[in-house]
Order: sequence, then structure tokens, then C-alpha cells
Amino acid sequence: MSVLQEKNNHGRGLWQGVSGSFAEMHKNFAPRIERYLYFKLPRKEDAEDLTSEVFARAWAYLQIQPIAHPNAFLYRIARNLIADYYRDNSKVGQATERQLLSVPDSMNLSKQTENRFAVEELLQIIKTLKSEYQEVLRMRFFDDMSVAEIAEALGKTSNNIRVVLFRAKNALNKATKSFKD
Repeated sequence: MSVLQEKNNHGRGLWQGVSGSFAEMHKNFAPRIERYLYFKLPRKEDAEDLTSEVFARAWAYLQIQPIAHPNAFLYRIARNLIADYYRDNSKVGQATERQLLSVPDSMNLSKQTENRFAVEELLQIIKTLKSEYQEVLRMRFFDDMSVAEIAEALGKTSNNIRVVLFRAKNALNKATKSFKD
């Protein structure tokens, strides 16, 4: 089926390796992209706006050609939009750290509080690492991206990402030990 024929299919099957409609792709990837943006931007509203822009750009791209790896592709768009955001708004640095993971409502209050503090403590420790380490750790462990997806999103080789992840985990272990002492 040609790209022109696929365009008339309302976004169905326009990316390789993912079945379903564009709406399904949005449903599957939007929370991860928004969380990534939320972590990088100063306001939740900015993250929501840029999440919409990520999918608008992905839709426009799909009208031209298929996407082989949608997860990495969407993260690449998000990274570019973050750069544009800070360039356009003349803001420097990252947003203040916020709780990245929400705790399910079914847990009791003491467990929720304990988990929230554990996540906040972990985020504070991660914040002390190099920005490159922070990014790969977040993508790998918070967003559950594969090494290949991270490599494609960051424009690096898989081997390079494995090395960075190894170094980031070692740095995180050292930082955790010094934080507890």
C-alpha cells in the first residue's frame, strides 16, 4: 500500500511495527511524552501544549512517509520542541523537579507518602548527576525505553547508550551511597 493510500486510511498502519490507528498511537505514547516534557519544562501547561505539538508534527510527518520507530521518533520531536521552547522564551536550565510517578489510589495513605518521599529522594539524587546521565536514566527506567529507542531518540549509537547507562548507573550508585551517609 502506498503512502497516499495509507493517508486515506485516517492514520491506520502508517508506522512500521505498530498496528492500529493514530489515535491508538497517541493513547499509547502521549502519557510518556507528556511526563518527559513535564520533567523538562517549568509548567505543566507548557508540557501539555508541547505534547499536543509533538503529535501534530508526527501526524504531519506521517502524511509524507511512515515512521519506523514511533517511540524514538516522538522523543526526538519532544527534545527539539524543548530546545525551541527555551530558545524562544529565553529561559535557562530545567524546571524544578516534581514527582514523576503518581502513586495508585488503591494504596493506603502511609504507603503513598512513603513512596512519594522515596521517589522525591531518588529524583534529588538523579538531579545531582550529569544531564546526559539524568536523561538516559529517565528514558530507560521511568519511560521504559529500550537501548535502541534511546539511541535513536538521542541520535547516538546503541553501544554509546549502553556505555552511558553503565556510567550513569555507577554514578547513581555512588551518589546514593554518599546521600545515605
